[in-house]
Amino acid sequence: MAGEWQRTDGGYLIKVNNVQRDGKATVKYFNPRPIHVAQATISRQEGLIKLFLKLQDKGYEGSTYTLYYYAEEDAMAGFYYQAAMDRTYQVIFIRKDKTD
Repeated sequence: MAGEWQRTDGGYLIKVNNVQRDGKATVKYFNPRPIHVAQATISRQEGLIKLFLKLQDKGYEGSTYTLYYYAEEDAMAGFYYQAAMDRTYQVIFIRKDKTD
């Protein structure tokens, strides 16, 4: 899970560092400016690694990401809940090349 993840439909970026066994991690989110991450947890669900993010910043209050890691694709896919619009979107993040 550690690394930089780029959303396939825009300039959204998740950076995951310092992943701990208890599910805690240092997670940063950019669009493209930094957006405050109020909560970040990593857990297992039905055999997949799950990353949950809750955003708390101007225009993002209560918005969340629920993403699942697919090792065979080295990608995360799941849902973005945009609280301001009360809408949920399917999203995909791919790991950025370390040479980028």
